[in-house]
Amino acid sequence: MAVPATIPATPFEMHDIFFSNLQKDVSLLHGLGIKFVLVLGTYVQIDKVLAEKGREPKHVGRYRITDPDSLKAVMDSAGRIRLMIEAKLSPGLSLCGICRHGENKRLHSNVSVASGNFLAAKKRRVVEGIDYEAMGEVKKVDVHRIRERLDNDSIVILSNLGYSSSGGVLNCNTYEVATARVLRLEQRNSSALSMGQFWMNGAG
Repeated sequence: MAVPATIPATPFEMHDIFFSNLQKDVSLLHGLGIKFVLVLGTYVQIDKVLAEKGREPKHVGRYRITDPDSLKAVMDSAGRIRLMIEAKLSPGLSLCGICRHGENKRLHSNVSVASGNFLAAKKRRVVEGIDYEAMGEVKKVDVHRIRERLDNDSIVILSNLGYSSSGGVLNCNTYEVATARVLRLEQRNSSALSMGQFWMNGAG
């Protein structure tokens, strides 16, 4: 069973409080056997990084025009949020939480978090005269390797970064990544959480 959910983005200075609370819930459910794929949403942070550099974000519908400066902001934001989530999840469930929920061995273990190049993408290129540059479209989700991580009791993290057949990095729409994950990973007892804010009709 795959259950998609949206978690609103918060400013970096509020992440400690937000993710501390979220970590408790995810760690508990993970310990009880629920399998998670966390999909990172980064558009708020990307726009903030660009604003700090005096750059105006450019969107056409649900797609970001991803020039070199935007792509760097995308990579920086995705990497920073991924590391933050890994750090928050690593301790596992608190002792109080373990005491309340019995002797399940999963509850007594640290949480293993897995990320990687699970997402293949292709360039959106020029559409109706608009060059989207490094904006990508989801081509394939590596279901086999994600299932391996889930079966090994890991929580899987998917970012909005896709990888092209030529070895390039592309910025993908978070909503499309989450949707592709739900449609292509029919994993029993798994949940997909979208970590971060995105527009329902677009964001990348």
